[in-house]
Amino acid sequence: GDITPIFKRQTAVKLSELRAKGGSAWRDDDGSSSVTEAYGTLKRLFDPLHVVELGPYLSILPFVGGAVYLALLGAQKLVPDFFQYAYVVGAVLTFAPLVFTYFSAA
Repeated sequence: GDITPIFKRQTAVKLSELRAKGGSAWRDDDGSSSVTEAYGTLKRLFDPLHVVELGPYLSILPFVGGAVYLALLGAQKLVPDFFQYAYVVGAVLTFAPLVFTYFSAA
């Protein structure tokens, strides 16, 4: 049968936990990169969108987005000349952690 999404998520979480614990099993002491490549292959298979790494930030994103939205409403009302700059700053503050985490995930 097919691999269920729950199994994929559980496997990706366990893989990340094992990798975070480190140890000699994750070192390529022989000069090859076979262990690193195998980890990357499995990680892409079970978590191609890096949901495990993004999960903590995604859980608070609605609150971050809400706070940024309220701040932007205030900026639009109080300093309308600077709203366009505030908008860019708000977008960066909201989405930069997602982009950084996505591209830095191993």
